[in-house]
Amino acid sequence: MRRFFRHLYFATGNPFVRPIPIIVPGQTFVLSEFTSSGTNVGVLLATESPTSWTIVSGNTGNAFTLSNAGLLTTAATLNAGTTPSYTLNVTATNAIGVSAQVAITVQVIVPSYGFNFKLNSMYLPAVV
Repeated sequence: MRRFFRHLYFATGNPFVRPIPIIVPGQTFVLSEFTSSGTNVGVLLATESPTSWTIVSGNTGNAFTLSNAGLLTTAATLNAGTTPSYTLNVTATNAIGVSAQVAITVQVIVPSYGFNFKLNSMYLPAVV
């Protein structure tokens, strides 16, 4: 065990650092099907400062893009009737290595009348 910590210290400068990114499991995002292409969905979370992110599988119809900063963005028009949910398997990479794949869920919903999804607040239609 002592030899392992000595090797880890020389590799990272700190024996308590986990050098490979660990993606926070269970991340879920909810979007309206009226969301336009190019809308920011959210930022994925991981430890160890990833320098790039990759969608490995589950990106049906190339509906999403993922920036090197972990920003998930819509790349297509979404349809809750045909695809109500996406399970994206993603990885994060830093200078030391690549994380394990983790499933990220994006749910597509049809908002109810009278609910402004972007503002997360109720609104009253104009009375004529």
